Amino acid sequence: MFYIFSMDYLKLVMVSVQITRGNTRYRNERQVMTVVTRKKGEAALQWQGAGMYVLEAQVERSIEGAAHSKQLNTLYVTLAMFAE
Repeated sequence: MFYIFSMDYLKLVMVSVQITRGNTRYRNERQVMTVVTRKKGEAALQWQGAGMYVLEAQVERSIEGAAHSKQLNTLYVTLAMFAE
């Protein structure tokens, strides 16, 4: 299944997205998937089953005229996937 990632109405291209299965997030052995978005901001994800997932993506971009030339944004989303 394909998903499109965007921030501030812009597609996130070549961004690493880390998906951790919720019940393994604070364990020693986590179930983690890592995908990289393509040129249209899309990534293919294959869910490991029903349950909660934590999605993390980090984006760095430059800001013109700012005292600090770079801004770092981190996105955390918790998803609930239900069995069909």
